[in-house]
Amino acid sequence: MNFRNRPARVAAATGAVVVAGAATMLAVAAGTASADEPGRCLQNVNIREEPDAQSRIVALCEAGTKVQLGDERDGWVHIDELGGWASKDYVKADETPSPGSSGGSDSGSDGSSSAGSDSE
Repeated sequence: MNFRNRPARVAAATGAVVVAGAATMLAVAAGTASADEPGRCLQNVNIREEPDAQSRIVALCEAGTKVQLGDERDGWVHIDELGGWASKDYVKADETPSPGSSGGSDSGSDGSSSAGSDSE
């Protein structure tokens, strides 16, 4: 009688292992996707309530302001300390300086100012 129940138990145990493995992989992937990284606003850019050009403006990030870049969605990045979203066209993650590098400012920075830019 135990032999008839064994295939079902093996299948159930295998399914539990697969589900646990998939849940672990999703947790790891989600954790890396939302990790904050340092960056800065390249130009004056509107910070929006939602990642959408029609969403309400909640703040302005001035050119050169250092920020923490959070989640990314549909060409937008969440600016944690300003509580909203900016177009990725106007923000940039800081580059990790390589050994021997001065870590100074980027060469070729356009230096332009465009108040309230955000690809509307």
